[in-house]
Amino acid sequence: LPLREFNYALALDGRPVFAGFRSPEATLRRFGTQRLTLPVSIPLAEGQAAPTGTFRYALRGELGYTTPGEIAEILFDSGLRRPTVPFNATGTLNLSAGEAQLVAP
Repeated sequence: LPLREFNYALALDGRPVFAGFRSPEATLRRFGTQRLTLPVSIPLAEGQAAPTGTFRYALRGELGYTTPGEIAEILFDSGLRRPTVPFNATGTLNLSAGEAQLVAP
């Protein structure tokens, strides 16, 4: 199953901090699993210190994919059929070290 596009957003303590679009550059094998990395950055004003501490996070988005077959790919490329599946993850993020990784199920 060719994965085509991610559309995603991150909120910390209920405040939106990032929205992005990315190509997964991956194909999901039949009955397989795939770990994907979604980069996120928090924009800061000039002179603003990086946030530290613990925050509640919400990561939400959609993953677009192409169903197998030439016709499905043509329909995807032409914009007529672009199947997606939503995803979301919530939890706690500790930014005390200045850099963090979110590992979502």
